[in-house]
Amino acid sequence: MQQTLTSRVAVLERKMEGLEGLPDRVASLELQISQFRGDVRMEFSAVRQEMRAGDEETRREMRELHESALTRMHDFHGIALARAQELHEIALTKMHELHGIALARMDELHGIALARMDELHRIALARTQELHEIAMTKMQEFHDMALTQMRVLNEDVISRISLMDENLNGRRRDHRARRRKRGPKPRSSKH
Repeated sequence: MQQTLTSRVAVLERKMEGLEGLPDRVASLELQISQFRGDVRMEFSAVRQEMRAGDEETRREMRELHESALTRMHDFHGIALARAQELHEIALTKMHELHGIALARMDELHGIALARMDELHRIALARTQELHEIAMTKMQEFHDMALTQMRVLNEDVISRISLMDENLNGRRRDHRARRRKRGPKPRSSKH
C-alpha cells in the first residue's frame, strides 16, 4: 500500500507541475478571447454598416422599382382604356350595321308575308264563294225536294180527307137509312 500511496503522490505531483503553467495559459487564453471578442465586434460593426448601406441601397432600388411598376401600370391602364374604347366603338358600329341588316330583312319578310297573306286571302275568298255556291245549290235542291214532298203529302192528306169524308158521308147515309128502318133511338132518362 505504501508504494501505491507513493506512486499516487508522484502522479499527483506530476499533474500539479503540469497545472502550474495553467494560470499563464488561462491568462493567455483570456487575452486571446478578449482579442477575438474585439475582432468580432469590429467585424459585426462593419457588417452592420454594410447591411445598413445595403439596406438603403435595397430600399432605394425597391422605391425605383415600385415607381417604375406604378408608371408601367398607369401606362398599361391608359393603353387598356384606349383599346377598350376602340373595341367599344367597333362593337357599336357592328351592332348598328347588324341592326340595319335586321331591319331590312324584317321589312323584306314583312313584304313577303303580306303578299302571301293577300294570296291566301284571295284563295280563301274564292273557295268560300265556291262553297257558298255549292251550299246554295244543295239548299235549292233540298228546298225543291221539300216542296215536292210537301205537295205529295198535301195531295195525300187531301185525298185521305176526301176519302174520309166520303166514308163519313156514306156511313151517315147508311146510318140514316138503317135508322129509318129501325125507328128512332130511345132516349134514356137520367135519375
